Amino acid sequence: MVNAPDPDEYTRGYLETLFGPIIKDRTSCLICRKPLDFDDFSEARRGRAEIETAHAQPRLHTPGNVGFAHRDCNIAQGDKTLDEFYEWIAGILERQRQSA
Repeated sequence: MVNAPDPDEYTRGYLETLFGPIIKDRTSCLICRKPLDFDDFSEARRGRAEIETAHAQPRLHTPGNVGFAHRDCNIAQGDKTLDEFYEWIAGILERQRQSA
């Protein structure tokens, strides 16, 4: 993640054993796919974080289904799966194009 601190060697080894090599500056929003910046964690205000945990399939609570997302993206996705959400957005954009 952009601006994230480097982990100590023990932590790096543990994480890389589980998830593979750490590639800095590669973490992106689960929903919109824009890069996430570690500094956004410090922008949290009472009751409102800029980055949240999110689910690709909101009704499935497994470790492989969880990632980070911008708060606004997570709210927009709501209870839709990512595929449902992208189809919904595509429909909105198509209707907008047709009415223009």
